[in-house]
Amino acid sequence: MSYAHAKKWDDKDSIKRLENSDKSRDVHQAEIENHLKEMALRFERSPNQSTLQTWAKDLAEMNYKHQLIAQVCKTIPYKMDKHPTLQEILALIKPYLAKDDIKVDELSDLSGRCYNHVKQIFLKMFTQEQLDQMVLIYLKRIVPDCEHFSAMHKEMMVLFDWIRCYNGDGEKLLRQGLISNQKALEKDVEYFLHPLRKYAKENGL
Repeated sequence: MSYAHAKKWDDKDSIKRLENSDKSRDVHQAEIENHLKEMALRFERSPNQSTLQTWAKDLAEMNYKHQLIAQVCKTIPYKMDKHPTLQEILALIKPYLAKDDIKVDELSDLSGRCYNHVKQIFLKMFTQEQLDQMVLIYLKRIVPDCEHFSAMHKEMMVLFDWIRCYNGDGEKLLRQGLISNQKALEKDVEYFLHPLRKYAKENGL
């Protein structure tokens, strides 16, 4: 959960800290190995289990996440007649990284441009004290393990979900927060980009 929200707001320090944790890497390594084994079944000849295990360890140590490897592995049987080498898999990963990086950069840029404007609109209807209280409730109900986020990122989560639920009340905002948390876990960057693109365009940001 924490990793998803760190990635959602491009919190580079938190992302690095979470990705370097042994527990996180072990989980990704195990899932990567499963994806590699499943892909290997599609080919007549494939590396043995110990080789796939080593490849999974290498990919995890390069900080590749299992969701990305899953996407790549699904396409490989349709692109290649023979089981790829590790180097060929790495080459196939690169286009996905470029696409994700572009979207994450756009999300970071839009978040920065929209944040102050959204907050100004919010404070015309509510007080800073009310915003602080909403942030506390949101964190407790939706993302209780993100205490390492900056104050600005915590406000962003609330204010941008406030936009997504069309300036709704507290309960609507919390329901939207549950949806946003799930979308973050699914790494659905477009879900977060779309309303910010629209908001930036409508407000000339």
